[in-house]
Amino acid sequence: MSGSAVSYMSIANGKHWPPDPSAFDYGFPKPDPHAIGDCPTCADLVARRVACRAKSNRSGASDINVLLREHQEETHAGARGWRDGYPAEDAPPEYTIRTDSTATPFHEAFCVTDEETCQWSSGERTWPDDVVALMAKHAAETDHLCFRRTLTDYATASPGDWL
Repeated sequence: MSGSAVSYMSIANGKHWPPDPSAFDYGFPKPDPHAIGDCPTCADLVARRVACRAKSNRSGASDINVLLREHQEETHAGARGWRDGYPAEDAPPEYTIRTDSTATPFHEAFCVTDEETCQWSSGERTWPDDVVALMAKHAAETDHLCFRRTLTDYATASPGDWL
Protein backbone atom coordinates (compact mmCIF):
# COMPACT_ATOMS: atom_id res chain seq x y z
CA MET A 1 0.00 0.00 0.00
CA SER A 2 1.71 3.12 -1.10
CA GLY A 3 1.44 6.17 1.08
CA SER A 4 -0.06 4.39 4.08
CA ALA A 5 1.76 3.83 7.32
CA VAL A 6 1.97 0.36 8.82
CA SER A 7 1.83 0.31 12.58
CA TYR A 8 3.80 -2.31 14.48
CA MET A 9 3.67 -3.20 18.13
CA SER A 10 7.11 -2.21 19.45
CA ILE A 11 8.93 -4.73 21.58
CA ALA A 12 12.09 -4.48 23.68
CA ASN A 13 15.48 -5.32 22.12
CA GLY A 14 14.62 -3.44 18.92
CA LYS A 15 12.35 -6.20 17.63
CA HIS A 16 8.90 -5.57 16.22
CA TRP A 17 5.96 -7.88 16.43
CA PRO A 18 4.41 -8.98 14.23
CA PRO A 19 6.99 -8.95 11.44
CA ASP A 20 4.20 -9.19 8.84
CA PRO A 21 0.98 -7.66 10.21
CA SER A 22 -1.12 -8.88 7.28
CA ALA A 23 -0.35 -12.50 8.22
CA PHE A 24 -1.14 -12.09 11.92
CA ASP A 25 -4.53 -12.89 13.43
CA TYR A 26 -5.32 -10.36 16.16
CA GLY A 27 -8.61 -11.74 17.38
CA PHE A 28 -10.73 -14.72 18.18
CA PRO A 29 -13.63 -14.40 15.73
CA LYS A 30 -16.69 -16.57 15.76
CA PRO A 31 -16.72 -19.30 13.12
CA ASP A 32 -18.23 -18.29 9.80
CA PRO A 33 -21.98 -18.84 9.72
CA HIS A 34 -23.15 -21.50 7.27
CA ALA A 35 -25.99 -21.32 4.76
CA ILE A 36 -29.24 -22.71 6.17
CA GLY A 37 -30.88 -25.32 3.96
CA ASP A 38 -31.51 -24.11 0.41
CA CYS A 39 -32.13 -20.47 1.36
CA PRO A 40 -31.11 -18.32 -1.64
CA THR A 41 -30.23 -15.32 0.55
CA CYS A 42 -27.88 -17.43 2.70
CA ALA A 43 -26.30 -18.94 -0.44
CA ASP A 44 -25.80 -15.50 -2.00
CA LEU A 45 -24.19 -14.08 1.14
CA VAL A 46 -21.86 -17.09 1.48
CA ALA A 47 -20.83 -16.70 -2.19
CA ARG A 48 -20.16 -12.98 -1.61
CA ARG A 49 -18.02 -13.83 1.44
CA VAL A 50 -16.00 -16.33 -0.63
CA ALA A 51 -15.46 -13.65 -3.30
CA CYS A 52 -14.26 -11.15 -0.68
CA ARG A 53 -11.80 -13.66 0.77
CA ALA A 54 -10.51 -14.46 -2.74
CA LYS A 55 -9.62 -10.77 -3.06
CA SER A 56 -8.05 -10.71 0.46
CA ASN A 57 -10.87 -8.38 1.54
CA ARG A 58 -11.16 -9.43 5.19
CA SER A 59 -13.25 -6.40 6.10
CA GLY A 60 -15.79 -7.20 3.39
CA ALA A 61 -15.93 -10.85 4.47
CA SER A 62 -16.50 -9.76 8.07
CA ASP A 63 -19.25 -7.36 6.99
CA ILE A 64 -20.96 -10.15 5.08
CA ASN A 65 -20.76 -12.42 8.14
CA VAL A 66 -22.62 -9.71 10.07
CA LEU A 67 -25.28 -9.51 7.34
CA LEU A 68 -25.57 -13.31 7.23
CA ARG A 69 -26.00 -13.56 11.01
CA GLU A 70 -28.62 -10.79 10.97
CA HIS A 71 -30.48 -12.50 8.11
CA GLN A 72 -30.39 -15.85 9.91
CA GLU A 73 -31.58 -14.34 13.18
CA GLU A 74 -34.51 -12.61 11.43
CA THR A 75 -35.42 -15.42 9.04
CA HIS A 76 -34.19 -18.73 10.44
CA ALA A 77 -34.19 -18.30 14.23
CA GLY A 78 -35.02 -21.66 15.78
CA ALA A 79 -34.66 -23.54 12.48
CA ARG A 80 -32.56 -26.70 12.42
CA GLY A 81 -29.02 -25.64 11.58
CA TRP A 82 -29.25 -22.14 13.07
CA ARG A 83 -26.99 -22.49 16.08
CA ASP A 84 -24.83 -19.37 16.57
CA GLY A 85 -23.25 -20.07 13.18
CA TYR A 86 -22.38 -23.70 13.88
CA PRO A 87 -23.49 -26.57 11.63
CA ALA A 88 -26.63 -28.48 12.60
CA GLU A 89 -24.67 -31.62 13.54
CA ASP A 90 -23.21 -29.80 16.54
CA ALA A 91 -26.45 -29.95 18.54
CA PRO A 92 -29.30 -32.43 18.81
CA PRO A 93 -32.48 -31.13 17.12
CA GLU A 94 -34.47 -31.05 20.36
CA TYR A 95 -32.15 -28.45 21.96
CA THR A 96 -31.02 -24.97 21.07
CA ILE A 97 -27.41 -24.18 22.00
CA ARG A 98 -26.55 -20.51 22.46
CA THR A 99 -23.54 -18.63 23.75
CA ASP A 100 -24.20 -17.40 27.30
CA SER A 101 -23.76 -13.65 26.93
CA THR A 102 -23.88 -13.17 30.73
CA ALA A 103 -20.62 -15.10 31.26
CA THR A 104 -17.18 -13.70 30.53
CA PRO A 105 -15.16 -15.66 27.94
CA PHE A 106 -11.45 -16.25 28.51
CA HIS A 107 -8.57 -16.16 26.04
CA GLU A 108 -5.26 -17.95 26.55
CA ALA A 109 -2.14 -18.76 24.53
CA PHE A 110 0.50 -21.46 24.94
CA CYS A 111 3.96 -21.56 23.40
CA VAL A 112 4.32 -24.66 21.20
CA THR A 113 7.68 -23.82 19.63
CA ASP A 114 9.47 -26.25 21.93
CA GLU A 115 6.87 -27.99 24.06
CA GLU A 116 9.41 -30.09 25.96
CA THR A 117 11.35 -27.18 27.44
CA CYS A 118 9.08 -24.13 27.15
CA GLN A 119 6.02 -24.25 29.35
CA TRP A 120 4.99 -20.62 28.72
CA SER A 121 1.33 -19.67 28.94
CA SER A 122 -0.35 -16.29 28.95
CA GLY A 123 -2.78 -17.45 31.61
CA GLU A 124 -6.50 -16.80 31.21
CA ARG A 125 -7.23 -13.24 30.11
CA THR A 126 -10.49 -11.44 29.49
CA TRP A 127 -9.25 -9.47 26.47
CA PRO A 128 -7.66 -11.05 23.36
CA ASP A 129 -5.40 -7.99 22.93
CA ASP A 130 -3.80 -8.79 26.31
CA VAL A 131 -2.96 -12.28 25.06
CA VAL A 132 -1.51 -10.88 21.82
CA ALA A 133 0.72 -8.48 23.76
CA LEU A 134 1.97 -11.29 26.01
CA MET A 135 2.63 -13.53 23.00
CA ALA A 136 4.61 -10.73 21.36
CA LYS A 137 6.64 -10.18 24.53
CA HIS A 138 7.42 -13.91 24.82
CA ALA A 139 8.39 -14.07 21.14
CA ALA A 140 10.72 -11.08 21.51
CA GLU A 141 12.39 -12.52 24.60
CA THR A 142 12.78 -16.12 23.36
CA ASP A 143 12.47 -16.12 19.54
CA HIS A 144 9.65 -18.65 20.00
CA LEU A 145 7.15 -17.93 17.22
CA CYS A 146 4.53 -20.71 17.42
CA PHE A 147 1.56 -20.52 19.76
CA ARG A 148 -1.71 -22.36 20.38
CA ARG A 149 -4.58 -20.06 21.32
CA THR A 150 -7.81 -21.02 23.02
CA LEU A 151 -11.09 -19.28 23.65
CA THR A 152 -13.17 -20.60 26.52
CA ASP A 153 -16.75 -19.45 26.64
CA TYR A 154 -19.97 -20.67 28.17
CA ALA A 155 -23.11 -21.91 26.49
CA THR A 156 -26.67 -22.70 27.46
CA ALA A 157 -28.84 -25.52 26.19
CA SER A 158 -32.58 -25.04 26.17
CA PRO A 159 -35.34 -27.33 24.95
CA GLY A 160 -36.71 -26.50 21.52
CA ASP A 161 -40.07 -24.79 21.11
CA TRP A 162 -41.77 -28.08 20.18
CA LEU A 163 -40.95 -29.92 23.44
